[in-house]
Amino acid sequence: RLTCNSADAEMFLRTFNTQPQCARLRIIGRSGPAADIRGLIRGLRFRELAWYARQRLCTILAMRRSRRDTRLPSWESIMFDVSLDLTPFVTGDGRLESLSDGTRLEQHLCAQNPLEVLILSKQVEWPCWEDIATNVRQRLRALGFPGEVEA
Repeated sequence: RLTCNSADAEMFLRTFNTQPQCARLRIIGRSGPAADIRGLIRGLRFRELAWYARQRLCTILAMRRSRRDTRLPSWESIMFDVSLDLTPFVTGDGRLESLSDGTRLEQHLCAQNPLEVLILSKQVEWPCWEDIATNVRQRLRALGFPGEVEA
């Protein structure tokens, strides 16, 4: 737990404006619409055919499992779920959004009421993250993954 005994806004920000403990990029691959096996074979799309076969096998196994134990979650549509740890790439070099936020922080730190509450929220900004997500999707397509990718 972090504490700051100073009423100085700079000291407060230095104490609490640190790197997040956990920053992750989660990528979930879901099975796409049902594929036409004949179309995949005619089009010589063997990678997609292999993915389709794996999906069907997972579905069959999931159905068997669900008959045995209905308490288990259904993972039929999820083909993979990966989290990449981004914590080493995120710094604690944050800033307040506006000058009025700085004024409110200073007023709170100098307030006489010990029950006064100030709510702060941290937001990690990642410019061009859509480009990374697009590259991940394209790479998975190149490897033959036919389903949907959430990044």
